[in-house]
Amino acid sequence: MKLTSAAVVRLLNENPKGLTSKEILKTMGQNKSKKPQLRTILKSLASSRALTKEHGRYMPSGKPTRGDRKEFKAPANRSPRRSASTSHGFFVIDGGKPFYLAVGGSELVALPQTPELDGAISGDELIYHPEQKANKIYFPGSGRKTKRLQGEIFDKDGQLWVRPNNHHYPATLIGGKVDKELAGFQALVDSMGIPNKTRIDQLVPHNYTLIDFYSEVLGEFHLQKSFAPNVEAEAAAFGAEVQTTEGRTDLTHLDFVTIDGDDAKDYDDAVYIKENSQGFLLFVSIADVAQYVTPGSKLNKEALKRSTSVYLPGMCLPMLPESLSNGLCSLQAGKNRLSLTCEMQLDGRGNPIETKVYESLINVKQRLTYNQVGDFFETGDAHGIDPLLLENIKLYALVAEILRVKRTERGSINFHLPDVHFEFGKHNKLKSIEQTFQTKAQKLIEQLMLEANESVGMFLEQNKLHGLWRNHAAPLAEKIQSLKALLNNEGIVIKKLSTGKDFNELLEKIKDKDNKEFINMKMLRSMAMAVYEEKRLIHFGLAADHYLHFTSPIRRYPDLVVHRAIKEHIKGNKPQRLEPQLGEHCSDLERNAQKAERVGGKLQALWHMAPRLGDLFTARVNGMNGAGIYASVTSPYVEGFVPWSAILDDHYRHDPELDIAVGRKTRRKIQAGDPLSVILTDLDFSRRSLEFIWVSWEQVK
Repeated sequence: MKLTSAAVVRLLNENPKGLTSKEILKTMGQNKSKKPQLRTILKSLASSRALTKEHGRYMPSGKPTRGDRKEFKAPANRSPRRSASTSHGFFVIDGGKPFYLAVGGSELVALPQTPELDGAISGDELIYHPEQKANKIYFPGSGRKTKRLQGEIFDKDGQLWVRPNNHHYPATLIGGKVDKELAGFQALVDSMGIPNKTRIDQLVPHNYTLIDFYSEVLGEFHLQKSFAPNVEAEAAAFGAEVQTTEGRTDLTHLDFVTIDGDDAKDYDDAVYIKENSQGFLLFVSIADVAQYVTPGSKLNKEALKRSTSVYLPGMCLPMLPESLSNGLCSLQAGKNRLSLTCEMQLDGRGNPIETKVYESLINVKQRLTYNQVGDFFETGDAHGIDPLLLENIKLYALVAEILRVKRTERGSINFHLPDVHFEFGKHNKLKSIEQTFQTKAQKLIEQLMLEANESVGMFLEQNKLHGLWRNHAAPLAEKIQSLKALLNNEGIVIKKLSTGKDFNELLEKIKDKDNKEFINMKMLRSMAMAVYEEKRLIHFGLAADHYLHFTSPIRRYPDLVVHRAIKEHIKGNKPQRLEPQLGEHCSDLERNAQKAERVGGKLQALWHMAPRLGDLFTARVNGMNGAGIYASVTSPYVEGFVPWSAILDDHYRHDPELDIAVGRKTRRKIQAGDPLSVILTDLDFSRRSLEFIWVSWEQVK
């Protein structure tokens, strides 16, 4: 919440017993550095008699104030008269029509077209007298909640105006000196002065490249958008086609396929399976990046520096130049490609009998997508899939399920968490943000890659080779105790949480709960972080003793390290020790990439939601802290923040241990998974967060 006079007055009105300056800062989510600014605001409000101070606590005086910015309010002769028919609520625009929604209500009530509505915007607080003559409507002076709107700037008689995208709202004059060349641009404008006068807060990005859009992210996380010319030249020198196949096992006769996302270009892995008398013979062939990116080369120096590809929504910052990552190394259909193949003989229950790892040559028969394969599994529609491959794909799904059951039985944890899918259209314009869950096609590839990673891990151990292990320690005891306390509050009694099997039993118990995603996330956060290390330990989450990354050397440096160790072993060379702190370096850059990807997603969400400022949404509580609630909207799939001060039905006390809040008067308990309806009121670019106000604990009809 921004620290303004109006915001302080609203907060004190909601806390009539008063607050200390420390409590004001905490409730508004401000840090100690804002104390001088708050002191100035409190002094000004006290001098205007808008508040009083008793025993160190600031309380509202009952006198009106307009705060520090001009706000829309009804004319003075329209002051309300309290009666049995008086109702306090919000002005809401839905389908271009005006409605009234009572505080905490669940139904929109159509409003008559009266002069009082001129200049009102969605989210304004109002007092409505439906039984009085002319259906009296009154807007309190400090009742504007929606802080900004998006609209188009236009020139009218030599002056610049803004026309909000929601055409119910009036066009408003832009104050001050404004460049006339801005006419035609979309902008975010201050809504506090509408319909009288407004100002431009921020121009909406227009015809941007994604590199330009993410410039702030690139700088913050020290990400490189391009490669040095000498690195590009070294990569391009290999050409576009495979030049030598000497000493490799020819697997071009096998019907390998790749299965990836629709927009993927860097195809690391290809798979093929056939049944035999012992069970299943599984081939996982991985791009042989180590053939091109060698120690001491410019390419290697750059790959080590980056350590990972970074996937911002709609754009990839690759670890390797595109001539390799999307070209010569990518396992493109119909082209001979160098690969490192892990050939695994499995029995009927998916247990490994024998593993071979060798250099190979493959030629992928078809590039398939998750959507294609998923549709085939769900509907039988094989659109675009080679008919000769359909039986193979059914076999892949069978083997993947056998492997999943094997892992679950030994304690591999099956979290069920949503992912975010960003769909882009022309000119890098984001079309939608949707919630997605892992499909059967994605699970298929995941299980085959897990099996290859484990098999290669055992291969390295048996041959005393040096690689980076993917270790995942067991959760800390204090985190388990905190998780148990939260579960007990949910009425879920768990005797122990010491193994993956225990976590799977818990996941089964909560699968039908409204807040299952919240509990899934709390369980995940109770876990230690997975890291890269030279010493082999365990992977708790997968219940695996020999786990490393082998299957994505185009985009992960640790996989490339493993490939090099195997290739040196094939040549009969002595195993090479790894550079000190290599695992720590790769782990740190992985975390950095993950943070950048999250921030990139938040920026996309902010601008995607900008045209919907003032709109009403149905959401669910996704978590909370001392300042307010995190609310998750399903469609579009975004999360925003609701300050406790914006919840008008009661004063809530937050219990950080149990992650619940209880109303002081109503004793209503708020917890993750609870439904609520909210209005989008602002975009906080400094915190990269959407700001909502609460309007109801129910879904508004």
